[in-house]
Amino acid sequence: MVEQVRTALYAKVSSEEQVKGYSLDAQRRAFQTLLQGRGWTAYQEYLEEGKLAHNDDIRKRPKFQEAINDALAGNYDVLVVHKIDRFARKLRTTLEYFKKLGKAGAGFVLVQEQIDYSTPNGKFMLVM
Repeated sequence: MVEQVRTALYAKVSSEEQVKGYSLDAQRRAFQTLLQGRGWTAYQEYLEEGKLAHNDDIRKRPKFQEAINDALAGNYDVLVVHKIDRFARKLRTTLEYFKKLGKAGAGFVLVQEQIDYSTPNGKFMLVM
């Protein structure tokens, strides 16, 4: 029996400028295409409009916080983000939350960059 991979999408737009090509709908479509291609199932979509990733204060991004907390609780197996700058813009923040995901055993996939931390080797690299 093949175990279903439960995935979550974190999608964000922070300004009208980013809506062009990176709208929430475009990010959701890319997520659905990825799921269909891999046979994964959707757990939840965390959609955030008008939130800046430049700030290290994650409390200002409640859907991001919720996505991370759900990963820590084991609610899903892989977090999918369209592009790394939708996740975080500061390296320190990116590494901090990669570490948290890795410790929770959650994979991480970037659609546009085609980076996949959902495999055993990828999870190992994420923890590193």
